[in-house]
Amino acid sequence: MDARRSWWLVVSGFSIVAILLLVAAQGSWGFHRDEFLYLAMGRHVDWGYWSNPPLIGALGWVAENVTGSSLFVVRLFPLAALAGTLFLTAAMVRDLGGGTVATAIACLPFVVSPGLLRPASLFQPVMFDILMWTLLAWVVVRYLTTSDSRWLVGLGIVVGVGLLNKYSIIFFVIALFAAVAFSSHRRQLLSRHVLFAMILAALLVLPNLLWQISHGWPVLAHMRELSETQLVNVLRLDFLTGQLLIHLPVTLFWMGGLLWLFGKKGRRYRLLAVTFVFVVLLLLVLRGKSYYTLGAYPMLFAAAGVWLEAAHGAVRWSLALLALVLGVLASPFSTPYLPVDSMLSYGKSFVQRTGVNAPLVWETGILHDLPQDYADMLGWEELAELAIEAHAEAEDAVGTVIFAENYGQAGAIEYYGRGRGLPDVISFGDSYRLWAPDSLPQTISTLIYVSDDPGTVFDSLFGASRVVGRVENVHARERGTEVLLMTEPDSTARDFYARVAAQIKESFSRGD
Repeated sequence: MDARRSWWLVVSGFSIVAILLLVAAQGSWGFHRDEFLYLAMGRHVDWGYWSNPPLIGALGWVAENVTGSSLFVVRLFPLAALAGTLFLTAAMVRDLGGGTVATAIACLPFVVSPGLLRPASLFQPVMFDILMWTLLAWVVVRYLTTSDSRWLVGLGIVVGVGLLNKYSIIFFVIALFAAVAFSSHRRQLLSRHVLFAMILAALLVLPNLLWQISHGWPVLAHMRELSETQLVNVLRLDFLTGQLLIHLPVTLFWMGGLLWLFGKKGRRYRLLAVTFVFVVLLLLVLRGKSYYTLGAYPMLFAAAGVWLEAAHGAVRWSLALLALVLGVLASPFSTPYLPVDSMLSYGKSFVQRTGVNAPLVWETGILHDLPQDYADMLGWEELAELAIEAHAEAEDAVGTVIFAENYGQAGAIEYYGRGRGLPDVISFGDSYRLWAPDSLPQTISTLIYVSDDPGTVFDSLFGASRVVGRVENVHARERGTEVLLMTEPDSTARDFYARVAAQIKESFSRGD
């Protein structure tokens, strides 16, 4: 069998295994709160959103209007991105001088590592971001292999499309430019090919840039909000520890790949290693989350394949076996295939036996019984049914308004309420604030209010209020969220809403 055919068999085989593992895992859990938001973006296609560039909204539109938006179909999108990332990693192996064994080793992380399987399990920008970083690394490898400066033009296309998916690709770009500045390739920074690449990237991202300008730079307000509510809880030591845990089954792989790139045999591609170091240092200084570096690892796995292919057989097989064993042990955290009760038991046992609690620590820094992503996949249909029940009980359906406190609640009610006669849900959560009306309709007679806090600011504005129900799922992050049916609005209810809506929209239009 020739080398090309062997390469294709290895890549295809690992891709199929990874996809089958993730497809088989679906069914025990529901949609994630973020997935509802991205599907909602597909119903409001634009060149930008509150916390995201436009690409995820475009994919949401495809799901809503072309492929269908069932849980199974929606999650095929990140699976395709995973397969693309695997293909590019294997392609880098060939350029680095690796053969069939090296290709298989480089592909192994895609079926055992939580850092790749978890993002591929959810319809979020993260897996597409990993794909874009890997594509950027592949273009760099192509340039280093061929010394053809025309490959540098491709950087502009990748960066431009990457910025339309997730702004975090700029970390890789900054690190790459810094690495080039300290290398023998520094003269390329002023070349016409790099200049053309920068122009291409600027043109591709220009519509989103103009959107940001016209809306008062919502991304800046979102980043400040993120820094104050989440990144403030990120400890630098935890960030570094996270780099060891995020790909736990294959941590020794990427470490070996990094050392190989710094060594004599990998010196031609040392730029990749220096770029990785700058990425880690940059995010360490900025208090980035551990997963922000995920896209920087596939290129190290490619290098690891070449390194281990040349290593002693005992070393190669021992590390591969260790990766498989650890992959199985970590698999419940990689993708949610265990039923809820089994996952609860496994998480508790894992912490007791290993002393590692990171998979169960949420973004608030607090330890819980389930990973945060898993808790965010529970209770949504229950919540939506309560809202549907409340709407059915409303005496004046035409004058009924639904208001939800966060985007997960709003998106879930809209998704499960399709064809049930519900109005569009109003919310100020994330991008929903962009779509919220400036005022409530004059005909309003009933407010269905979804709140995860006891009590409500609307109590004094409506003459009558009762709780229709609350989310009872004890493991859901939305546990206790109430659905209230409020009637008899007083004369100030519409003025109150209009004033709050104006304040929220004015604050981000000023960049506050």
